[in-house]
Amino acid sequence: MSTATPDPMEFLVQYRLGPSTGPGTRRLLDRSKELFTKVQQNPHEVVAELMRAETLRDHAQLAAAKSKEAAEGIHQLLHNMVNGNAEACRCDGIIETAAGVRAICRQGERIRELSVHPDVSLDQLRTIQPWEYVRVHENVVVGVRVDDPTLLESSLGEIVTFQGYAGSSSLARVTRLGNTEEIVRLASSISQQTIPPHAKLVLMRDNPRWAIACLPSQPSTSRFEVPIDSIRDRLSNLAGVEPLAEKLLLEVVKRILQPEIREMFNLDPLRGMLLCSEKPGMGKTAFMRAFAGTLHDIGQYRDFDVVLYLVKPNEFKSMWHGEDARIVREELFGAIRARRELPRSRAMIQLVVMDEIDSLGRRPEGRDAVVSSAQSDALETFLVEMDGMVQEVAVDPPAHLLVVGMTNRPERIDDAIKRPGRLGDEVIEIPDLDMAGAEQVCLVYARAARLPWLLDDVVSHGVTHDEIVRRFLRPAVRAVFNAVILRYMNDTQKKFEVTAGQVLAAVHYRKAMNVAKNRAANRRLRGVGVQAIAYEDVVEGLLDTALSVAHQMQSDPHMLVRHLKIKIPVVRVDAVSRDELQDHHFVRSLN
Repeated sequence: MSTATPDPMEFLVQYRLGPSTGPGTRRLLDRSKELFTKVQQNPHEVVAELMRAETLRDHAQLAAAKSKEAAEGIHQLLHNMVNGNAEACRCDGIIETAAGVRAICRQGERIRELSVHPDVSLDQLRTIQPWEYVRVHENVVVGVRVDDPTLLESSLGEIVTFQGYAGSSSLARVTRLGNTEEIVRLASSISQQTIPPHAKLVLMRDNPRWAIACLPSQPSTSRFEVPIDSIRDRLSNLAGVEPLAEKLLLEVVKRILQPEIREMFNLDPLRGMLLCSEKPGMGKTAFMRAFAGTLHDIGQYRDFDVVLYLVKPNEFKSMWHGEDARIVREELFGAIRARRELPRSRAMIQLVVMDEIDSLGRRPEGRDAVVSSAQSDALETFLVEMDGMVQEVAVDPPAHLLVVGMTNRPERIDDAIKRPGRLGDEVIEIPDLDMAGAEQVCLVYARAARLPWLLDDVVSHGVTHDEIVRRFLRPAVRAVFNAVILRYMNDTQKKFEVTAGQVLAAVHYRKAMNVAKNRAANRRLRGVGVQAIAYEDVVEGLLDTALSVAHQMQSDPHMLVRHLKIKIPVVRVDAVSRDELQDHHFVRSLN
């Protein structure tokens, strides 16, 4: 079956096979007529011709792909050859010249101006960091090596302290060990940051004129630091410490917080103090905790902060050689220095309280023997660190250090510790309690509002403090305070009497009040007798406590000698019997 031959021009336009006008149009028209004629005469030949054309096209495309792959391989080979022979250099920047962009490259102390290959990104060259590299081949920068964390890690060097900017955000003043101040350049990766005062910067290992990293600030931690907010005691809660508290607060304000007064009167700074008591249990630790809490309260309106470090007895001890000194150097004074370097907006007092500082021991003198080399190392390290802290340069806001040592055995403390400038700026002795002080200490442990008291044979709650003192504590303390509880004899057989008031400390009055409360609580538990605290309970509590101390001193005469500072030889100590004490004229007169 034959079909009509279509119009070639309409065919070309309809199927968009070529231009409708122009020199190529005639050739397309002739070719289309020829094909239409072949289709009418022999369609199978046309189909075969089309299939051969498609096969040739596929072969041509495959050959083109192989040629492209070969070209890329040759290009990569040439690239690897160039890079394999390239030198690694650091780039300090780029400049624009008449000959084009040039890179300023450095190898050690040698500086070269090199051309840049067109394939190298100029943006990368402009932002390249000091620890990153460019590749140079035949005096041409042919590549860069950036965004590689290992380059930064391998370039980290000395750690220094940031003191401030030196005229611009790209230059910084830093201090090295020994407080030597220098100017360094800041890498662009950190120059855009806001660097806090006393932050730690890392210098480049092989070019320390560059600071290439800023260490994140970390809160100072120390096992000796006590959160100041956890201190609930205040000096106002203690009894019998008013003169001592007033003196200590006055010295802190005058010689630490107001340097203008100190300088006006040419006073020495207050660096350290010794708080002594021959008699244990006088409340030195409680006093210092309350002092820290009160100082914190004052700082809230005087615009300073308080950081408390509490070192308990023998916390510097270790079974490992050299560890004692390390604890002193790093875990105490290292933490103090780290805290000073943290950013702050207010002045700061770092209060170090060392309980039983005599546990540090003494250095050998003459024929003395050192208890252990570790103990001597800890002591020597403590002395060195105290001197080092004194010599540190003041900063703004200032940081003050006050070290307070507490002891019941001042004769065991090394003389170097007791020097002015260390802990000898103030040596304060806790005074013995008189009868009025003993009453106030007892009141501290007897003023709970819910305690029941026996007043005129009536159980009463909510008794006022004045009434408790007047009706119970004052007469009971007076009944026992001057009662003789033991006698001792010297080597000449001379006898001496010791009263309860001479040996009872604050901790003993606390125990006496607990005895009184326990006696009343036991009666209530059993449902017998008066179920409230009676005057007799307070007297019995004081007598029991005094007798307990007397028997301890009878079994350990050195305890008596230490507490009373007895200078004569003591050959015998006898505690007074309970019957004799009950019949003592001071007790009997008030019963």
